[in-house]
Parts: sequence; C-alpha cells; structure tokens
Amino acid sequence: MATSPLNFQILPLLTPAEALVLLHGKMLNFKQLLKLTLMDLLLKKVLAIRTTPFIKSSNQPVVHMYLHRGAKYAEYRPLAHEAIYTKHFAREPNREISFINLIRLGRRYAISTTYLRQKIMKTPQLLTSFERGFWISLTDKVKYTAEGALKRTHVETELNELTNLLPQVYHSDRATVRRLLHMMNGNLFLSNAIDHNLLLLVDEELSRLFAREHAASADDDSAEEFLFIAEDWSFDDSFEDGFGSDSDGGGDSSDGGGDSGCGGGDSGCGGGDSGCGGGDSGCGGGCSS
Repeated sequence: MATSPLNFQILPLLTPAEALVLLHGKMLNFKQLLKLTLMDLLLKKVLAIRTTPFIKSSNQPVVHMYLHRGAKYAEYRPLAHEAIYTKHFAREPNREISFINLIRLGRRYAISTTYLRQKIMKTPQLLTSFERGFWISLTDKVKYTAEGALKRTHVETELNELTNLLPQVYHSDRATVRRLLHMMNGNLFLSNAIDHNLLLLVDEELSRLFAREHAASADDDSAEEFLFIAEDWSFDDSFEDGFGSDSDGGGDSSDGGGDSGCGGGDSGCGGGDSGCGGGDSGCGGGCSS
C-alpha cells in the first residue's frame, strides 16, 4: 500500500507559497507562486467562485466567472502574500470581482518576485528557516538556517511521496484523494501528478499578463472580461469535477520574468476600485505578516 496521507507532517502546515520559497529560494517561479496562492484560497473556501450560465457568442461557449467571499473568509487570517487576493473583499461583504480582474489585482499587489518572496520569508512558519541580518537583507541573499535546511529536506521528501502516491490512488481510492485534498489544499498542486481545469485558466491569464509586461504594452485594452472555455467544463466547491487524471500537471510555460515590475495600468477591479483599499489594512480579520 502507498504511503498514508497521515504521514505528511510539514506540507499541511505550509501554504503553497511558503513551500515554494522553502524549496527554491530565489529561484522560485513567480507565476506558480501567484496561481497556487489563489488555488489554495479557493480550496480553503476563503474565496469562492460564481459562474453565469453559458452564452453562445461567435459560435463559442462563453461563461462569466466571479470571485467573492467564501464560507471561511470571515474567520481566516490571511498572510501578507495571500492578502494580494483577499484584501479586495474586506470592505464590501457582498462584493464580486471577475476572475480575470482579481488575477490582475493579485499581480499588481504582488509587485515583484523579490517583494513577495521577502514577505513570505517572514511568515511564522518560515521566520526561523532563513538567516537574518543587515548584510543579508541588503544583498538579498537567501541562506538557510540549520532548521530551515532540515525543513526543506522534509518538504522535498513529502512532495516526492505525494507525487508517487497520487497516481496510485486517484482512480482506485477516491476517499484517500479527498483526505489529501482537505489536508494539503493548494499544496496538492505542487506535485506534477495532478491537474485541474481552473489551474490551467489561471496559468493562461497570468501568461497573458506577463507577456504584455514583457512587451511593454501598457496601454493594451484588448483583454476581455470573459473566458472561452469548454461547454462541459464544471466547477463546484469540492473541486473534484475539475481534476484531470494523471496528466503532467500545470507545467509553467513562462515564469513571469523574475522581478519584472507591475505593468499594464489595469485597475483590475470590476465595478470600480472602491473596495481595494490601500496597503494591507484591508485584510479580512487583519493580516499576518
């Protein structure tokens, strides 16, 4: 029998962003950081999705997707790197933001790989995993403490176990898959053994954003506020209908170009920007750093 999900001790305690920083340090993938953070918040029911009925347009099925507060939004204390998505719902409980616009907002408030990574390195789970000091901070070096190096090894081991386990249980043991989903949340997508339709949509939109930034097309207004997707695509809070079987997973076609700054100038907020707020003060229940 494959390794029991109960053997996972470190990954369930981390957000995907924390795991990525621990695993890759300065070499982490910016796009993966952004998309797995959003997926994690959806799986934790901090945010939720509402879809409109399919509408035929130009012989293609069209669906509008909106994000809003999830069932656990009020009780959840977002970390600073999660607030790039959660803060926009703090002032207006019933606010909805289109899928594409929330991705734009998240990209804007993430600022850069370095900025977001430094925020993540200060979370309670990682605070003692990296060496601190004036020169380290000044030169932006990433140096693991003994504790951090050990934790990184444990995460690598658990991720390998997860990657080996998923193909074995996906079709034959759905109960174990559900246990893994509830235990790992967005960390499930750190493995390349599983995929999800929504993950691909987030990846595609981030790729478009990064491509526009790299092309320096700050005045590009061509992005549409809807998605062309397969008519049989479905989504519910369990996420189960959106999983692929044993695909290669959400391999990144573009890493977002490292520390590229915020481009585009998109307000990103459907229906105005009144609820975005300044800084991190708009986090539901306050932000942890």
